[in-house]
Amino acid sequence: MPPILVNHLTLLNHVNNIAMSFKTFLLLLLIPICGTFIFLKLEASGDVNSGFNQTTRYQLGKHPVLRTILGLHNVGDARAEILSGSGTIEIEVVKPQEEDVSQDVLNKFSSLVSQYTGRPAKIDLVGSIDDSTIQLSSLSSRSLEQNLQKPANSTVLLVVFAKDYSPRQSQELSTTYKETTIVLSLDAHRNFVQDYPQSLPTYELSSLLHEFGHQIGLVHNHDRRCIMDEHAGINGQPEELFSQTSPTDYCPAEQSEIQALKAMY
Repeated sequence: MPPILVNHLTLLNHVNNIAMSFKTFLLLLLIPICGTFIFLKLEASGDVNSGFNQTTRYQLGKHPVLRTILGLHNVGDARAEILSGSGTIEIEVVKPQEEDVSQDVLNKFSSLVSQYTGRPAKIDLVGSIDDSTIQLSSLSSRSLEQNLQKPANSTVLLVVFAKDYSPRQSQELSTTYKETTIVLSLDAHRNFVQDYPQSLPTYELSSLLHEFGHQIGLVHNHDRRCIMDEHAGINGQPEELFSQTSPTDYCPAEQSEIQALKAMY
């Protein structure tokens, strides 16, 4: 066999050996990656009181990409990102075309978000929705779009003022949807304060703070002086002295809880 052909075959064998080694390396690399992914998915879908779901879940939640890969889109999954981030919290607001939203309410909400997270926060009116009942599931694509377009190091908090939303329990005024979306029913708020319309902005602000509290890890309490009280008003009805039943700032106990959560992340 001519020497040139021998050399060519030797080189070809060498290249094939390198290719096989690379394929083996990739296979060995993919096995632990896939195993880790399956393990994390199983842990995330397991007992809510497990060590993973009480600690590791939220550490992973610092990273929007990991939340997307692992499907960590429950209420509170972005708490570590919100509380430990450094960039601006972009509060992006959408509302029905024919509705007005109190700028004072938005400004106060933004100010308190900034105060308790230690991050700058700003309000952006980014669009409108139909003057009809919205389906919560329809917000998934909008929320994803907002996060994909967000500036570096920022966190997008989507606030939706809807005429109404579905599904909604009969006594429910607002809800948290996935990890970074707050939805308020304007009709439910107006019906709730129909005898005391002057209290509407107060209840809207209280609802925004209540839902934001859930997103950063607060749970319901039984203190009517606190934002996270499980009842919206005494005996389910607002009072003329609404400041007693709908606070517009977190109570001292809740402030301590927020500081403790921040220290964790």
